[in-house]
Amino acid sequence: MSRDDLPARIFPSFDALKDASGFALGVSGGSDSIALFHIFSAWRAASSDNRPAFVFAVDHGMRSEAADECRDVMALATRLGLQSQTLTLSKKPKNMSEARDARYAALISAMRSHGLSHLLLGHQADDQAETQLYRWVSGTGIDGLGAMRPMSERDGITLVRPLLAERRKDLRRHLVELGVDWNDDPTNADTDHVRTRMRRTLAGLEKDGFDPRRAAAFARRAQRASDALNSAVDGIVNDHVHVALWGDVSITRETFLDLPEELQIRLLARLLHIARGHNPRHLEKLESALDALLQGSDGTTTVAGCDVRFIDQTLRVAREARHLPDPIIASAVASTRWDARYAITFHGMSSGAPGENWMVAPGQALGLDRHAILKDLPEHARNTVPVLFDGKKDVVFSPFDVEQSIFNAEFVPASVESFNLVRESSAAWRPLSVGKIE
Repeated sequence: MSRDDLPARIFPSFDALKDASGFALGVSGGSDSIALFHIFSAWRAASSDNRPAFVFAVDHGMRSEAADECRDVMALATRLGLQSQTLTLSKKPKNMSEARDARYAALISAMRSHGLSHLLLGHQADDQAETQLYRWVSGTGIDGLGAMRPMSERDGITLVRPLLAERRKDLRRHLVELGVDWNDDPTNADTDHVRTRMRRTLAGLEKDGFDPRRAAAFARRAQRASDALNSAVDGIVNDHVHVALWGDVSITRETFLDLPEELQIRLLARLLHIARGHNPRHLEKLESALDALLQGSDGTTTVAGCDVRFIDQTLRVAREARHLPDPIIASAVASTRWDARYAITFHGMSSGAPGENWMVAPGQALGLDRHAILKDLPEHARNTVPVLFDGKKDVVFSPFDVEQSIFNAEFVPASVESFNLVRESSAAWRPLSVGKIE
């Protein structure tokens, strides 16, 4: 392979990012990210692209060599004419999973401060095969076998992996031809880490003819199947799912039962995501919940913080009245996301402004589920909706009185941006002096 073959294959991935406001490169100093760095720099020069581009290196505080490696990355960025910054984690991660989550959080925070939309990552075909094997061992489904996607989204940031079809050995060969060095992370040889064990397993299989590029091809096929199934669920949600103002999610029993089992599982996951605000990740728990729902004597189950049950001719998914948020002081925040379900905004009042004694809490927590102002809600919903009240509980604000108010609370389903869900208009908090709790 000549030096020019690799960039020629990668450049189109960058050409396609026309909607990017700016780029961030996560560079560790290892061969993969250094190769990505050089190829991106070459593309940027060849295309005369002048959008903002930053190089970020993250010091996790887990290895003494990390500070020097970050300095090497900063120096390389200076030589190649890109802005750079070292991000140092404030808290040392306990394990590799925590390190990954903290790394993404730091990168995304830094990107937002610089107005950057796309994060370029150096994952390649060998990484893809390791991810696939790890997920297979963990008991994943078709989605997990799709492993990493060339483009995905995390917390509003687009993650781009231009090297997924390339082998690590080819990236290193390219760097050798350029005369560029890289750092080898010693933890990659530590067999205490599951990734290292997976890598060694794959190396043994390669001697028998296994090629990580085949794993990459399988990942693409799994992604294609997953996309088709999820597209079918999108259509079902758009056409048949109703979301009540207080957060119940429902679909007719007949529509649900007419679906193949795979689509029932995926639709159940989507309903839970909408109702709870979190995406349920454990396939086995979803399968068990579906079995309980269909095979149980009462057609009821609980999963992912939700109560799921058939009520007459309807399947209803509702927030379970357990593990609800602790009360929060209204004056402490201007706005907040409550229980991952409600967007709450405090605009202030000319008189009686929320002070230290004004609280937001679920109706159940303080007995406010018995309050007359919530009497029109289904009984289960009174327990799980947020209410705003003064310290004496003499004045209570309900999120379901639609008259004009300076306190707003809106149920915002987790999937609302992706689907045309049927839901009511925005609700408003309205102060009512209604006396003591009934």
